[in-house]
Amino acid sequence: MPGLIDQTGRKVGRWLVLHRVKDNPERRDRRVWWLCRCECGVEKLIPANVLNDGRSKSCGCLKLDLLRSEVGDRNRSWKGGRQVTDQGYVMVLYPQHHRAKKNGYVYEHILVMEKKIGRSLRKTEYVHHINGQRADNRPDNLELWLRTQPPGQRIEDLVRWAKEILATYEQEYTTFA
Repeated sequence: MPGLIDQTGRKVGRWLVLHRVKDNPERRDRRVWWLCRCECGVEKLIPANVLNDGRSKSCGCLKLDLLRSEVGDRNRSWKGGRQVTDQGYVMVLYPQHHRAKKNGYVYEHILVMEKKIGRSLRKTEYVHHINGQRADNRPDNLELWLRTQPPGQRIEDLVRWAKEILATYEQEYTTFA
């Protein structure tokens, strides 16, 4: 084509222009197409006009990288590392905690109770809000509860279960009762 500037080797965003493609097998139009390789390795045919006006800067990895890199207070959705769930519980950003969700947040009432009792919660334990207000995580509003119950209601099962509870909690009960 007369007047066509060779773009081979040009960098546009993350694209490197490899060469001109005379016919795009996917489209039958009169546009000029360039085969480009993104920095992440993806190759794609890009129309010259889209490449020249900057509408395409990458295969999409640039946008993903920008979203991933904007963490903490640089992210426009940042709320100081605290958020309230739809159920009204407060969650705190603490990715290294063993009970952290995939997003790095932990229920605040769990953290408060663990600090109150001086250890991590056991799998059979959970935290109850005395006044029913799920966002009220003051230590005096939280109680430690058990999920377990004896496997049956026979007297020997109840006695065995009670002895296990006493062995587990008798020593530390006085520290947070």
